[in-house]
Amino acid sequence: MSKRDQGIRIMEELDLSGFDYPDRLPVYLDFLVKEGIEKPELANALRDMSSCALILRAYWRMLGAKHPVLHRPYRNGMAPTDCEQIAGASGARVQIKAPSDRKPAPGDAFFITHPTVPGKEHFEIIMEVLPDPNPDTWAFRICGGGKGKAGANVSSSVSHWKFRGGRAWVGDRYVVAWYDLDKVLAWGTQELSTAGQRYCPSPGLRSSRS
Repeated sequence: MSKRDQGIRIMEELDLSGFDYPDRLPVYLDFLVKEGIEKPELANALRDMSSCALILRAYWRMLGAKHPVLHRPYRNGMAPTDCEQIAGASGARVQIKAPSDRKPAPGDAFFITHPTVPGKEHFEIIMEVLPDPNPDTWAFRICGGGKGKAGANVSSSVSHWKFRGGRAWVGDRYVVAWYDLDKVLAWGTQELSTAGQRYCPSPGLRSSRS
């Protein structure tokens, strides 16, 4: 089984887990709180956290990504910055402007944000590329973290990317970049100080609670 197929299976098993699903809460916590790396109290804090970037970090780690930030304890509020840093350092960030650009594949992830409203960053994992009759739109089945009635959860949905003005838009947010899973997993054990020479964080990421 390829790493991409493994990733899809991981997310399918994680789908519909979290604080809104009491019987499936242990699945969610076991996925995010890795024994030997994370502090046990992280499990208690996860209910009120926006978990999308945390899910992506754990997803990459479970597939064998070696970037050192994934093998250190989670730093509160830094998950979105971690994801951008890992993708940037590994050359996995792909920015798109038109439907003719390279399309992400199942197993890849993406990052969207609002052009003017801080704190609307979001990360998802692509499960399936869907057909779309509109030449200016891409469609995907996606899965990732979000907030429910009782707290943070994982769920799947359909995402439509509409191209206009040199960007791909998902509702009122645009795609900052999508992340190539193969390149994330190809990253070696270089130190962050070296990786940082090729990384420029997106504005506002440090203020996120993910």
